[in-house]
Amino acid sequence: MARSRRAFLGYSLLTGVTVLAGAAGLRGIRFPPLQFEPEAAPRVAGHSILPFKVQGSGAYFQRETEEQLVWRAYVPEPVFRTSGRFALRIGNIHPVAQLSVEGKVNQLGETADGLFRHVTGSTDGGEAILRWVLPHRDSYRFTAIGDTGGDR
Repeated sequence: MARSRRAFLGYSLLTGVTVLAGAAGLRGIRFPPLQFEPEAAPRVAGHSILPFKVQGSGAYFQRETEEQLVWRAYVPEPVFRTSGRFALRIGNIHPVAQLSVEGKVNQLGETADGLFRHVTGSTDGGEAILRWVLPHRDSYRFTAIGDTGGDR
């Protein structure tokens, strides 16, 4: 009796492995790919030479250049808090989004280049909140492009 039970379990295991190997040969074993899922918490980045820090919500820090901090937005309306003399380059901002500033900012400058915004300015010891806002519309048009990753 014990011998037949072991044989049955061994046969079942061998059959399962064979079926799995056959399926893997036809389509491959698929695991979920690595995906970027940003945290909801704001991120903070400071320039190593220039004396300013930036706290970004809805965006993640990419890199630092000689004169600015480079960020990439992952929400339609990102928010940045900064103080002092600052220079930011933010990617992935919609061309019709408008910059809204809370707090007193001197010499505010913004230039748009496609989906990138370059913002410079300075505050007098206070904090400035930079927010990009999309105009409200009753309806929106968009395209969803899906990719299952299943070959051609």
